[in-house]
Amino acid sequence: PASLAGLEPAPRQDAIRTQQFLLNTLAFKGDPALTHYALEAVQSDASEVRLAGLYALLRMEDPAAVPALTAGLASDVHEERLLAIGGLARLVTPEALDAVSTLVGGDDTLDHRNAVLALADNGDGRAMPWLAAMLDRSSYASDPALDHADYAHSDEATRLAARANAVDHFLQNAARASAKLGDPSLIPPLERLREDD
Repeated sequence: PASLAGLEPAPRQDAIRTQQFLLNTLAFKGDPALTHYALEAVQSDASEVRLAGLYALLRMEDPAAVPALTAGLASDVHEERLLAIGGLARLVTPEALDAVSTLVGGDDTLDHRNAVLALADNGDGRAMPWLAAMLDRSSYASDPALDHADYAHSDEATRLAARANAVDHFLQNAARASAKLGDPSLIPPLERLREDD
């Protein structure tokens, strides 16, 4: 089809599912020649379609997607921001990494941490002032953002297990990303992390 938007009428949920399926197929193909379909999708009023569009852009790794992915950083939906960070990080262009760096030091601790990891994974020194703290388990202790809303009504043990998994995810990725920066100042926090765990 010339436009994915042409699928919108019909019963709305069916149209959304069809768009998601098509976008997932585009993402699987990873062909930048199909980028315009995903760029159109990120403008949808349906969050499911925007998410599928952002995921397709992440997989396609087309530098033409930088403006759309950068706009995704301002989304009200955390999952959309996460995909935008990932898509920009995979592009590894100065424009893309500059966009990611705008989230570093921001109020949203999850976006901040994911942006630091994205920069560090690309060897970008702008991650350095923050990476040592991300290697310290105690730095996560008072962060309410790690209490995912999906577990808000769960029993305490389930909530704590989900939080521990999130902390471990950040610690492991911070340790991996530290190696890409190769800065000797990260050796002491890496050694402390190894000793504590």
